[in-house]
Amino acid sequence: MVTTIRVRKRRRRSENAAAMTSFDALSRCFEGIDAYGLSREEKRKQRAEGGFFDGLQYGEIDFGGFYKVLELAQPKSGEIFVDIGAGSGKAVLLAAHCFSFQRSYGVEIMA
Repeated sequence: MVTTIRVRKRRRRSENAAAMTSFDALSRCFEGIDAYGLSREEKRKQRAEGGFFDGLQYGEIDFGGFYKVLELAQPKSGEIFVDIGAGSGKAVLLAAHCFSFQRSYGVEIMA
């Protein structure tokens, strides 16, 4: 069994501040939007039409936590980010705004 341990350089304080400013700006984009409520309404509508697939669940990312996940993934410039089940699009916007993906796509499967 081979174990690889990767040591990554800690970000400078200025990078942390820039990331926090980005999170604040992205959060403001979603002020007043009840994505959980929109999801509940869409589920109700689809069930009434007989088209809802049980087992689908809406959830949202935390900008700071998801940023850390993408940072650990170390995306390369020019790669493409795809979020299947994108919901309100928070992960897609974060990926596009904070990383150098060539493209960021979100596909919502309940719409």
